[in-house]
Amino acid sequence: MRYYFLLVFFWQISVLSSQNVGISDVIHVPEQSAMLDINSNKSGMLIPRMSMNQIKSVISPANGLLIFCSDDNLFYFNSGTPLVPDWLRIGTKGHYIGEFYGGGIIIWIDHTGQHGLICSLTDLSTGTEWSNITSVLIGTATSDWDGQTNTTEIINQPGHLTSAAQICNDYINPDYGTGIYTDWYLPSVTELKHIRNHFYELNKALDTDADISTQILSKTEYWASREASNVYVHLFSFDNAAANTMLKTELYYVRAVRRF
Repeated sequence: MRYYFLLVFFWQISVLSSQNVGISDVIHVPEQSAMLDINSNKSGMLIPRMSMNQIKSVISPANGLLIFCSDDNLFYFNSGTPLVPDWLRIGTKGHYIGEFYGGGIIIWIDHTGQHGLICSLTDLSTGTEWSNITSVLIGTATSDWDGQTNTTEIINQPGHLTSAAQICNDYINPDYGTGIYTDWYLPSVTELKHIRNHFYELNKALDTDADISTQILSKTEYWASREASNVYVHLFSFDNAAANTMLKTELYYVRAVRRF
């Protein structure tokens, strides 16, 4: 106990007498640019280790707070604010547009580089009706960006049997070496725009992957999951990069997307 109090005493003297603190198992002068300089040729430094649930439970974490996650053995830091934390991994390679990943190819990534959207590596249809119900308003498949919710609303419409949304919902991608997934859906207008915005990168990757089972994107119209009226719905042209409306009875291409 006496040793403990002496340690605290000398620590306090070090803090009071200098703008920086050094901890070392040999004689070492702390770097002037560092508030804390830890030096050793025998040992490392351990920062707090927590599960991801514990990390997310930290109350008002400071911006830049660093914690080691025991779930995946990676470091995380809070890139957000104490009120709205945003825990990001350190030292992991971010994803990129045109990367073969998650059963398809990445078409969009968020600011973390770890999450985004993937489209299927083939067209699921080159000519199908939007839905077998062609003149009754769903009324809730109206999101311009959330194709997943639109897909659910289309499939749940009373009397629904077949649709472009159902084709996507039923899709299970072949094993391309990046996993097999079942959570595909018919993209929204905005999600199709992401594909068209990166048409070059995506088609270059698809055309040079040496896999005859994958298909490049066609410069044609693809169904979107957004309903416009009881008889009209949205589609998106990869030829002129524009959204249009068309009768539900028309036949157009289908390519699925999923989130990661």
